[in-house]
Amino acid sequence: MYPDNDQLIAPQRVGKILRPAEPWRGSAAKNPWSYEVNVVIPHLDTPEPLEVAVDLWRAQTVRPFITIIDTGSLSQHHDRIAALEADDVEVHWIRGRGWRHSSQLVSVAQDVALATCRNRYQFCTHSDVFPMAVDTLEWFRDRCSAQNPLVGYEISPRGHVPPGWLRDNWKGLLGHTATMMHVDTIRRLGINWDYERALAVFPELSRDNPRDFDTEVGFGLHAKAAGIVPDIVGHDVNERRQTDQLIDHVRSHASSKAFGSEYHRKAAAYMAGAIASARNRLAEWNRADGRAA
Repeated sequence: MYPDNDQLIAPQRVGKILRPAEPWRGSAAKNPWSYEVNVVIPHLDTPEPLEVAVDLWRAQTVRPFITIIDTGSLSQHHDRIAALEADDVEVHWIRGRGWRHSSQLVSVAQDVALATCRNRYQFCTHSDVFPMAVDTLEWFRDRCSAQNPLVGYEISPRGHVPPGWLRDNWKGLLGHTATMMHVDTIRRLGINWDYERALAVFPELSRDNPRDFDTEVGFGLHAKAAGIVPDIVGHDVNERRQTDQLIDHVRSHASSKAFGSEYHRKAAAYMAGAIASARNRLAEWNRADGRAA
């Protein structure tokens, strides 16, 4: 049964009546804007990795507010997703009837997250990414500022896509595997993820070649046009589990499940190992912090 989380939702009600005094501020003991960092996780049909990711991000030395943007999960997963709602976690639901590109729904999710962000920093990541260090968020935050507003991982090589703009110009584009942004700067410069806006603004992109586009292309081009040089601290890879000192990433786990790739059999096995490691790591962090494992 879908959990009854109405008491968490702003505007706050008493019964079905809006509270008379600023109900839009909600009922949380700690307001969303009291957190320095907002972790954004787009999600589709993979509730177990999502649950593990939420637990790991919550355990960081810089505890974040967490925004989950569900991009169309099947109803069978809704109860588990909604059960994650809490004072420090909110869930937004996108249930589109059709998209012109496979990545468009995620670019929309990123814009929903940016529009709803009430925090100084926003950290964009995936549901198949787990922090390797208890201070991963702190490390990214400390590198990010108004003078260095984008810090993250470069997207994976695009040599496998058909000839076109993206195949030749993917280098230097930040993905949302692990990217921290200085929110006020990004907003001031008018940078967003919108697929349709990017097609309207940048003539080098062609709707006739849909592989020219990916979630991050519009965002990256707007950042470049604004004069931002991203601080690249890592490089995504294709179709394998990528582990370094900051993150453990089962590349394309969710998308391969959604779009029927043969690779998903490997990704599922990679994910089982990543989840087991993540739970062990979380238990160690909890013990070190004096919390129950």
